Amino acid sequence: MSKVAQQSGNNARLSSNPALTNGFNSAFPTHTPIRKARTVTGGNSLDFSDAESSLETPARTYLDNAVPNAVTRQRSEAVNLPSPNKRRTKYTPNYEILAQKTQTKNRLARLFREAGKVDVSDKMRDCSNFFDILTTGQCIEKTVTTFYCSSRHCPFCAAIRARERQEEYLPKFEAFARLNPQETACHLVITQKPYRGESLISSIKRLLSNFRKLIRRELWKEYFDAGGCYSVEFTKGRGGVWHTHLHLAVFRSKFLNVKQFRAVWLDITGDSVNFNIKRIDTLAGGLEEVIGYISKPQDVSGYTVADAQQLLELKGVKLFGTFGRFRKFCADYQSPEPEPLEIIARMFPTDPLIEGDLCECCGLTLFRLRVDIRQRIELEKQVYMAKRQTRGKPPINFRC
Repeated sequence: MSKVAQQSGNNARLSSNPALTNGFNSAFPTHTPIRKARTVTGGNSLDFSDAESSLETPARTYLDNAVPNAVTRQRSEAVNLPSPNKRRTKYTPNYEILAQKTQTKNRLARLFREAGKVDVSDKMRDCSNFFDILTTGQCIEKTVTTFYCSSRHCPFCAAIRARERQEEYLPKFEAFARLNPQETACHLVITQKPYRGESLISSIKRLLSNFRKLIRRELWKEYFDAGGCYSVEFTKGRGGVWHTHLHLAVFRSKFLNVKQFRAVWLDITGDSVNFNIKRIDTLAGGLEEVIGYISKPQDVSGYTVADAQQLLELKGVKLFGTFGRFRKFCADYQSPEPEPLEIIARMFPTDPLIEGDLCECCGLTLFRLRVDIRQRIELEKQVYMAKRQTRGKPPINFRC
């Protein structure tokens, strides 16, 4: 088949398929005006001589040399669409998260009381029990709790602490990435073999000691000399064994040699080779994931009074920190001067929402409620169900 005949066949398939002539093409410039494609009389080729804008065609038009299978959405059309769930993770409504946190908090408060720590138990029991809510009945605009216990093991207070660390370290993380564009941000998980009968504090100290030995090895400096931050996560397994592992947001200089890394970690620990590494797509999301492991609600349904005593022994143990060149960078980091618009915004802050204002979401009048945790969970559930019934499908399809 000659090239002329092949090109004519491609043009015929392109003009006969409206899904292709109205599809998206990432190679097509976004600033180019939308043009209406029409078929020339007596032929199958497309004519673009009329370069006038058309409101009838909501999408870009394919070029003659476009690949029909390479269909991707333009950024401008995908601004208001939800991001695709690549990991297929299940979405957990807010009322279920609140119920899980409340159950964890109440269980720990009872265990601490049985362990003899009445003051810690009373503070945790009263933490986040009452809220001041601004709501319209269809949506919740503002929620303020009346009391926080500031305990490390409280799931409500741990989430606040994680959010504060996110706000503190994210600007430093982004600034360090800009100054070191050759480094790739990664999420590294390092585990160790649990020992039966080992206490929680001993397991954490053993893990941190082995990690300090690891970062002094030449292999570590070859790949992760830039450093990063870490957080310690611990779970209780079967038989009362404590599983402790490290979550690290690190900067990698080149691709990791898996066999060499496992050999070095085995040489340090004597019995552990498991680890996992993945690239961080967004710095904010990757840092939030690493910090979130020390604030997520734990499954304490199988905890005993002895386990609660081991949790209290962690007072003063550092479960989050920085290392490497990133640690020195954080110590010398100075926040940049604010822009003029930011200075003006600070001088004239927006008025906070008060009772009687109109909600920007539904347009109804806001009113104030003083509710306890059970009433808030029920209200969150009602709001979630109402939004789920009225939520429509996005008007733009992901594929043509």
